[in-house]
Amino acid sequence: MERKVRFEYRHPEDMPVVYANGLYGGRGNTGEIIINIYQETPKSLEGEVYRLKESNQLGPRESASPDGFTFERRVVGRFVLTEQAARQIHVWLGNQLGAVRSEQKESDDGFRIIG
Repeated sequence: MERKVRFEYRHPEDMPVVYANGLYGGRGNTGEIIINIYQETPKSLEGEVYRLKESNQLGPRESASPDGFTFERRVVGRFVLTEQAARQIHVWLGNQLGAVRSEQKESDDGFRIIG
């Protein structure tokens, strides 16, 4: 006799959607896989210095802090996974990425995914 199990998913109406630019992590001291998800943005402007013209109008900007080359990475979530769960996600992601690649190559309706 075949046995089945059904999973039903419930999503809270106010569930946040988290956009991720990247992640970092490693193994915990008891073997779990720890993944920190971050959003990456240029560091917010903290201050500017402008030269004043003789008419007390703003002239050219002399400096800005930070310098425009500093980025902030805000950790917006953390997953702690068993090794088995991490392996299952690895397989699932591979399948998802493979499906995207095959759709891109096989699409013959003039529509192409660019990215």
